[in-house]
Amino acid sequence: YKQTWGEDHMHFSENGIHFIGLNSQLYFNASNPGVQQLAQEQTMWLSQQLDIASAQDADGVVLLSHIPPFVVDADEKDGWANWPQETRSNILRRTQTKAAPVSLIISGHFHANVEGVTSDNFGMRVEVVSSSSVGCPIQWNGSSAQGLP
Repeated sequence: YKQTWGEDHMHFSENGIHFIGLNSQLYFNASNPGVQQLAQEQTMWLSQQLDIASAQDADGVVLLSHIPPFVVDADEKDGWANWPQETRSNILRRTQTKAAPVSLIISGHFHANVEGVTSDNFGMRVEVVSSSSVGCPIQWNGSSAQGLP
């Protein structure tokens, strides 16, 4: 991937908001050889980005992640649609204890719209929004994605 497309994480600022894009696959499954090291390197980079946001006196920090850390509840069980609980707790605690904490996480992967999900479990309040794909939204229980990780 990196040879063809470049880095698998990114950052930019727009109108005082610092956006940080992660390769969430590294957090979802770090069992393949070398992946755990890449996940650790990305986590260090994320910490540096949060320090930069603080130094720049950012008005807010938004995390962009294909796979959401959680879908409907910060304590939900590990599943195909979220980060493993241990990883979720570790990463989100790091993001919430910084001077410029992440206040919003925007993700996809779930193929349904889930919004208004917040948690104070990791320090500061964070909101997670999962956005459906344009081409294939899925109604997981026939009417709503709420409650199904």
